[in-house]
Amino acid sequence: MKRSLYHILCTAVFAWALAACSESENLATTPANGKVVRINVSPYPAFTEDAGTRSVGTFDTGKTAWEAGDEILLMVGYTISNDMNIQHITLTFDGTEWNADKPINWLTTYTIASALYAPDWTFDTDDILGFTLKKNAQYGTSEFIEVGGLELTNDSVLTIDFSNAKRSYNRLRIAGEASSTVSVAITNFRPFGTSEFKDYNYSLTTDEKGNAYLYGWWKESSSLTVKGTFSVNGTDKEIILFKRDNLPDTSNDYDGKMSYVADARPNYNNEGDGTVENPYKISKPQQLASLAEAVNRGDFDGVEGGINVTLEDDIDLSGCPDWTPIGRTTRPFVGTFDGQGHTISGLTINNNNPNNEKEWGLFGMVQDATIQFIRVDGSITLSNIGDEDEGKLDNMDGIGGIVGRCSGTVNVYGCHNNVNITTGNGNGFYATIGGIVGFQIDGEVTLVGCANTGTLQKSEDGFGSLFDAAGFIGTGYRGNNKNTITVEANYCNAGGYSCVFYKRIHGSGSFIYTVNSNYWMKVNSSPSSAWLDGSSKGFTEVNGNDVTWQTAMNAMNKFLTEKYPDFCYEYVENTGTDAASVPLILKRKTE
Repeated sequence: MKRSLYHILCTAVFAWALAACSESENLATTPANGKVVRINVSPYPAFTEDAGTRSVGTFDTGKTAWEAGDEILLMVGYTISNDMNIQHITLTFDGTEWNADKPINWLTTYTIASALYAPDWTFDTDDILGFTLKKNAQYGTSEFIEVGGLELTNDSVLTIDFSNAKRSYNRLRIAGEASSTVSVAITNFRPFGTSEFKDYNYSLTTDEKGNAYLYGWWKESSSLTVKGTFSVNGTDKEIILFKRDNLPDTSNDYDGKMSYVADARPNYNNEGDGTVENPYKISKPQQLASLAEAVNRGDFDGVEGGINVTLEDDIDLSGCPDWTPIGRTTRPFVGTFDGQGHTISGLTINNNNPNNEKEWGLFGMVQDATIQFIRVDGSITLSNIGDEDEGKLDNMDGIGGIVGRCSGTVNVYGCHNNVNITTGNGNGFYATIGGIVGFQIDGEVTLVGCANTGTLQKSEDGFGSLFDAAGFIGTGYRGNNKNTITVEANYCNAGGYSCVFYKRIHGSGSFIYTVNSNYWMKVNSSPSSAWLDGSSKGFTEVNGNDVTWQTAMNAMNKFLTEKYPDFCYEYVENTGTDAASVPLILKRKTE
């Protein structure tokens, strides 16, 4: 379908009102048969997006200013001897000025002009008064902003004022990942430039803000599906990012006020429903972050048995510079998280005043949960501990590379912490730190086949301060109840307190523990014992003489095979570049 500006040239403009943002004028000069016509273009007319139109993520009006490379199609009509003559001129913005591709003829007794901003449209060579889509462009993917009735002032200035231009179409904003390709299927859609409602399929690339746009009208019976392609373990996989039937009806809305926003950002529930049979499948850092948001919001409160999550690929969290843990004291993670042997790298927590939250790690607080088969690399720095009234952190009782705090029945299988944790101690305040678990509240904790190679240290000391740190469980609080702890086939290879398996027990309740086949190496300032009471119960030091890492590996694998026959991972020698600090790694057994 072609678009014509005949009526604009001869009468006035149609379309919708739109407020222009304040911006300095852009001027250019163009010779016009002996005199100079100056071009004055008003600021870009940004699309008004109401907060009530289901905005997601950062509020975004879309394009707000002219950019280098933008083009305006200028149509100049003038009469000679009662004959209408049409001149097509393309104005291009170079970032500072608008420049015309040819001189503007403005020399007769009657001259009038119209202008169009429409990136996917061009002059129609078959219809001198019309416009047509560019080659390979699709209807509905471009703005179409017209302004007509333009006249030259006495001082030879042609002002193209978009501030009162009107749009007749509505906007569909797809909010996703920045600079990514999404496939969009929409039914009963009438793209701008067409005359009937049909089903359409688009392949769109989002901008640097993560947005892609469609322009037109849709009905209440319209459905919208947005898909993206994820690389999972080196294989491309198409994922549904957004799906909704019965969109809000805009079929009779010609005021250009509707901006419907589809949240197509990677989300924890893109795949799966959280059941044992169909767990949520996570393969993107944004999905993991959205899982943390959902848990901390309480989206799964009351779900019997909690939720089930699997990690489908390695994840790099370096794009999330200050990680928010999954689960908080009032909203713990409940259920099963299976890393399937994958690594989460780039975990960074460096928050000196995080609303005085107590628990920090990949997981903040877990309760009645199983966390298994995952390695975490990164750093946690919480150095500003002290009086809350002074804006400091008050008693950080729960900092762990994998889990900050836990309660109830918690199983941690085959997890490897390689997160370096640093915390300072203020006068009279304390921090409890564990490589795997920072703080255990009443309940049962089982650690099997886990490794800690992350360092634990404090950056400063204060009189009367406490620093409870251990490579596996920092501190346990049993109150008047019972703590049961099982620690089997684990190893540690880091200095300082990182090689203590369990540092301190508080409270008057009972403490029952089972320890078998655990190994550790004394590094630098490591204590002389790996257990909280100075004994060697179930722990063997790798001294490099009669006990080597090969010895430890064989013994732990034998123990796992005999006591945990369904444990599908085994220790193998690390031949990678980090072998000195990480001598053994867990690898899935081959069938």
